[in-house]
Amino acid sequence: MAHEETSSQHADARQATVLIVDDDADIRDLAREILRDAGYRTLEAADGVSALEIMQNHTGHLVVLLDILLPQLDGASLLGIAARNHHMAVSNAYVLMTGKPIVAFPVLRQLAAQLGALILPKPFDRDALISAVNRAAASLRVQPIPPQEQRSQMGK
Repeated sequence: MAHEETSSQHADARQATVLIVDDDADIRDLAREILRDAGYRTLEAADGVSALEIMQNHTGHLVVLLDILLPQLDGASLLGIAARNHHMAVSNAYVLMTGKPIVAFPVLRQLAAQLGALILPKPFDRDALISAVNRAAASLRVQPIPPQEQRSQMGK
């Protein structure tokens, strides 16, 4: 029964889209498969510049699943830009993926705390990924359900 309550708590949060940012195509593929199976919509970027472009142009909420070591614009720099941009700071939630202890990155640790970012150690398993993304998505102010969907749900 507790599992059902947890699932229902996160059902609305799954309206959020997850932006998977990693230069490793295998990691992006794995994360996409796991998150789509869990009911999330996903977008992908292989580097920080592409991720920044998506974040600047996306109009809804994002959970940004962000690798720290990226080409062109690394995860710490991208997080710094997000921290200085009001829209990106308040509209998105951040989950940082790293194979190294976060204490190895003092500036990153400070930015993560400022943005309320979660840390997901690599390698991760399915449950750890879903748990981190669920928690991040639940922290977002999720868009309301469109009226036509509300009517159809009321008829159930």
